[in-house]
Amino acid sequence: MQKEKLIQAQRKLERILNEEIATTTEYREQLISEGLERYSIPRAKQISREEMRKMLEEDRVMAHLRRSSPYIAGIGEHQVVIDVGDGFVAKTHYKRIGKDSELLTIGRTPYNFTREAISSLSQLGIETPEVSFLRFYWQNGRLLLGSDVYHDSRKDDIASGLEEEETERDREIEKIMERYPNVCLTPDLRENKHYTVEEYGEGLVGSLKNGHYLKRQFQRVYDILNGLKTSYREHSEFVFEYEPHFVEGIKDGKRLNQEEQKDLAIRRMCLVQVPTNPNKEGRLVIGDINHVHVYRGLGGTND
Repeated sequence: MQKEKLIQAQRKLERILNEEIATTTEYREQLISEGLERYSIPRAKQISREEMRKMLEEDRVMAHLRRSSPYIAGIGEHQVVIDVGDGFVAKTHYKRIGKDSELLTIGRTPYNFTREAISSLSQLGIETPEVSFLRFYWQNGRLLLGSDVYHDSRKDDIASGLEEEETERDREIEKIMERYPNVCLTPDLRENKHYTVEEYGEGLVGSLKNGHYLKRQFQRVYDILNGLKTSYREHSEFVFEYEPHFVEGIKDGKRLNQEEQKDLAIRRMCLVQVPTNPNKEGRLVIGDINHVHVYRGLGGTND
């Protein structure tokens, strides 16, 4: 990404988010009142509304987005895509506020291992779209975006021999969670509506001008990822893990087994840029990386 364009997109995303947050003043004030009420048991020091506001901002519960926002380009089960314009989209996790609420809380769940996955995929010869990782923070009641403070706890675990102690690793992740990025800024694969973006499928690529080439590309990626182990306890140079919700499915009335889940995870990572002009060629793109974790295993070496 060109640095100047990236900075412009970052500033525009800040304006979009603050515009959306400004429409949720009533709900934000309600959260502050509820927080003060919970905090009102006898204490040595009572706090003000402004202090409660800052506490809630730091707890990542004060950034909201309307479901009907014109900036939303798409909503998945766990992630919302924001159309920043000028060739960029932003992705952030969200949680619904009640069953019938118009609002989404955004930015609470971080992108724990996405950058490590991108780096590992590159080392495996699989390139991905460029991503800029950013983190929300508040200043004088305004949400700003800054570079994240990244910490790779898994490498620390492996180096210190904690690989068998899952609970210890869980505590470490919880301790550093708010230091991870919680928004990704990336080029818009629709490229000014010249493409649509679809999950890879044999029928889909078969209809494209360069379908045979895309099938070969897919098979190469598939073979690389399918050859990786799925547990860091196994002696392997690289490990491929995936989130359970990413591979939910039923086949012949039964839940998918581990082999079928892995197959589904790989296929869902493979996206196709389908040209709106049938005379142009399609492109295979590796996406949805936030749902998987590719990293060096116990058999890997760091040069």
